[in-house]
Amino acid sequence: MNKTTKFPQQPKTDIYQVITNQIIAELEKGKLPWRKRWGVLPNGKAEVARNYLTKQPYTGINSVLLGCRSVERPYFLTFKQAAQLGGSIRKGAKGIPIVY
Repeated sequence: MNKTTKFPQQPKTDIYQVITNQIIAELEKGKLPWRKRWGVLPNGKAEVARNYLTKQPYTGINSVLLGCRSVERPYFLTFKQAAQLGGSIRKGAKGIPIVY
């Protein structure tokens, strides 16, 4: 028995279409995800989406994708980073695609 018979291939996800669909969904709700701001920092700059562990801000399309999320704070982690910090992910939680 060959592997393709035992494990049928899943269709490849078109990341461009996934991103486009997310942005269109936000626009249809009347939201502009590239203008998402969570607050103002003490230095007067807008608080932007950033990695909780590294403190690095997300840029480009990743900033837009994270702006599509309805979250109170702009800090995000990978699954491995959460585990590294001793945390866990809630059952049923969904990941957010990030583009490298």
